[in-house]
Amino acid sequence: MEPHVLSVSLDKSTTPWSVLVDPHGHANHVYRHRKRQTLTWKLTGNAAGGALLPLQWIRQPPKGIFGEPKLDSNGKRMTMTDFNHHAESRGSWTYLLCLMLDGKRYSTAKSCPAKSPSTSRARPTAPRRTGVTGP
Repeated sequence: MEPHVLSVSLDKSTTPWSVLVDPHGHANHVYRHRKRQTLTWKLTGNAAGGALLPLQWIRQPPKGIFGEPKLDSNGKRMTMTDFNHHAESRGSWTYLLCLMLDGKRYSTAKSCPAKSPSTSRARPTAPRRTGVTGP
């Protein structure tokens, strides 16, 4: 299956600037399928010179729906497997996505934690409407 590609750039119309995730025609909406599907976040445009930081869940999905997010060694892409293959995997899960660019942290929320956690688990924060959904 083709990966669901989500372009990541900076929204300079906000103060402070924030991370903008463009789902390219609902790439963040993953339909149920018996095969594994891949979500890919890719730095583009004004964020292309930055590096993604580990994804953090705001609304934690049940175990088994997603694989662990994996960052490429250069931080330009992150992939995660989606196992949306049965009714129990249905739902919406919100995440926090941060990136570093020119020594500054940017986020899909009002702020990005000063230190990245060692896992993808996160403390709740005020998210923008960024998430992964499945019917």
